[in-house]
Amino acid sequence: MAVQHNKKWTVAVILGAVATIAVYAATTMPAAPANAARRTQMTAQQAAEHAAPICRLLVSKPHDLQQLTQELSRIGSDGERHKIWVVDCVDSEGQHIVHTVWDAETGNLILTAHEPQRGMGHNEAAVNARDVAKTAWYWLEALGVSHTAPRWRVARAPQLNHDSWIVVMGSPQYNATVIFDKYTLDLVYLVVKEKPMMGRTF
Repeated sequence: MAVQHNKKWTVAVILGAVATIAVYAATTMPAAPANAARRTQMTAQQAAEHAAPICRLLVSKPHDLQQLTQELSRIGSDGERHKIWVVDCVDSEGQHIVHTVWDAETGNLILTAHEPQRGMGHNEAAVNARDVAKTAWYWLEALGVSHTAPRWRVARAPQLNHDSWIVVMGSPQYNATVIFDKYTLDLVYLVVKEKPMMGRTF
């Protein structure tokens, strides 16, 4: 499911992807020195290494890309500030092609976004709810999210929004929203939200 990107994928779109994190009440900001004592499991190099196969999966010519890594922090569902890594894959002209956000404490993927290969408005590749759910599960597995928790299930009925399917998958600890093109099945966004402790089911 490689993507053929074009030059319309701008920094503004990437900023929109970052803003998507606010959906689960996680505010991004520069990492504060006060967090230096917090133990982290993922380094900048490890974040870049984790992002590399995602870039290869989503981009038709990954050898043309460079990676940019930035340290930020977010306010999690516990009200505390947590360190994150933002790793962007950028082409030779400086266009952001793939955007990823990683939890530095767990090493888990929080968000992936990229400009998808879009269909031409003809035959829809996924024609029923089961096929849509299978595609969402494919992206959870391909991006490594399925391994972060057991018992993933479709949490609500898939929704069709213009040319994209929106599927919410749930586990006891996380919700993952998967958005993909309804014609090509190419990924648009994947956002993982940790459930508040009181809202978890076991």
